[in-house]
Amino acid sequence: MKARAGIFANGQGTVRTCFGLIVLMLASSLSPMIGTAEQPAWALIEEDQSTGFVEFFPSENTTFVDAEISDALVIDANRTFTDAQLSVQPIWGSSATNGTNFGVYSTNQWNGTHDQTNGIGHGGHLTLATEASLGTVSDFETTVRTASGWLGVGDDHEAWAIVQPSLRALNSQSGMDLPSNGSGSASSPSTPQSLSALSTRGTGDLEANMTGCIQSPSYQTPSFINNYTLFFRHWLALNTDDAAWVEIKSSTGQWVAISPIDGYNATSTHQESPLAVWNGEQAAWTNATFQLDSTISALQESVELKFCYATGVSQGLRGGWFVDELLLHNQGDEPGAWFHGNLSGNYLPNAEGQLALSLDFMNHTGQTVELELSSNWDIEGGAQDYLTVWISFDNGSTYSPISTHPGHPNNGAQCDGVFFNGPDSSDRWCPVLYSLPWNTTSPQNASSVHLRFWVQTNANNNFGGTSSNGWEGVAIDDISVWTNRGMPSQTKTTLANFTTQPSQNNGSSDGWLTYDVTAPNEWNWSQSFGNNGASSNSIKYSAAAKPVRSAPDLQCIRKGFSSLSKTENSVKSCFGVGAAVADRGADSSFKPRRLHASASNK
Repeated sequence: MKARAGIFANGQGTVRTCFGLIVLMLASSLSPMIGTAEQPAWALIEEDQSTGFVEFFPSENTTFVDAEISDALVIDANRTFTDAQLSVQPIWGSSATNGTNFGVYSTNQWNGTHDQTNGIGHGGHLTLATEASLGTVSDFETTVRTASGWLGVGDDHEAWAIVQPSLRALNSQSGMDLPSNGSGSASSPSTPQSLSALSTRGTGDLEANMTGCIQSPSYQTPSFINNYTLFFRHWLALNTDDAAWVEIKSSTGQWVAISPIDGYNATSTHQESPLAVWNGEQAAWTNATFQLDSTISALQESVELKFCYATGVSQGLRGGWFVDELLLHNQGDEPGAWFHGNLSGNYLPNAEGQLALSLDFMNHTGQTVELELSSNWDIEGGAQDYLTVWISFDNGSTYSPISTHPGHPNNGAQCDGVFFNGPDSSDRWCPVLYSLPWNTTSPQNASSVHLRFWVQTNANNNFGGTSSNGWEGVAIDDISVWTNRGMPSQTKTTLANFTTQPSQNNGSSDGWLTYDVTAPNEWNWSQSFGNNGASSNSIKYSAAAKPVRSAPDLQCIRKGFSSLSKTENSVKSCFGVGAAVADRGADSSFKPRRLHASASNK
């Protein structure tokens, strides 16, 4: 077996760091009812194994750590084990030479950002990131609950943790009022809606001169931003020289402080905080709403938030800051789209449906120029039923195709990284791109370029998928033009979104029907469709790990030695990464996965 862990960071002076890798196995008998004297030799129980640890000391300005243990777990060919628990965990500890250890934003620690690793809830130790919230045993009596996917930043980021005050009362020596339950909703603030809340109670009461942030996971940026808001409820138990605030990663990639619609309640001179902040005591759950339209660009891939606190120099303990019922909501676009087909069954056979638009492409030039449309389809596809796109620079007298044969959706289509291998987009709106025939010089009649969307169907199977189900056909929405897509100078401009009832006048930008033959044309504008509608990300903290009870034989010693409890839950709580095996035969081989942990400075 080989296990590997790496870290990429900026060295602050000479850095000497000890890296410990622990491999453990817990085995038990098939039949615990059989007495020891009656058990065969293969059923003898080995209660624990420990490999010790491997040390790695990076030299000055080293940018990675690469250490491995080979043959850490050896199982004889003639042995049988019936149940096991394997845990591998990298643990970082202070060097005896200068006290330098892994950390973020500290003059005597390594600077860096987490990449599939975690430093919150573990006393500053670097561990592999978890797929779910992790209970970390700190004193064999209590656990620290950490928010899944959230990352701690700052000298005292380990203060951030999940609490459940209605299940376990908060004990504070600050004398401040703390919540006794989760918050209520905006409509029913007095009725608790959740058990858990994010808080700065991971290390108990806050003291003077502490600072730390917790950074959210990435949330997909809406394609059409309209009334995009951040809402949460929070509770303050701070001193008047403390600070609590919210930051967001802007379209430039920089972290910027944002202000709630009603403003903060104080100003701060703390060097780590912005000028406007929250502080003081606010002994109730209250609402906070932030308007994000001017901060977020639809071109940025994701939205990330950061909740930060900084305590002042005044002495005394603080109860902390509590955050709950976090919601990102985008009102989006109103419904409305062009649809060719039937809302309640098969579309017509032998159709020649043509829809035309006149759009202004003036000043849309660059190294690359592309047309994007959003499409939702349930159509046979292939060379049978399909949509093609054409362009005209002479007011529709002649058209040339900009789509390739046999058009959309062919035998499947790519949609935000997912390939739909067939004629049904599963009611999902997908971007479809076409290269436009110009680059740095505007085309002829650029202010009135005509586009034609042509749907052709044959006489067979006038539906998508294996059978007719609900609406059948193809819909389009949100016509945009890209210049220099994927480059630093990229721009995207929406030319038509079909939100309002089209006039269908010839030459209009909202579309009209054209007929070259007498075949059916099923193009119609419908409010039953529409891309970029309202969307929400509701973030709750009720999925935290369950508390782990005290176990007399559970010991997690962070210098590379360990003793395993027979209690499976206790083992899992002590070591964050596990792989279970069972019922292996005498000649079976056991190959655990390779584990990798890294942190990179960005």
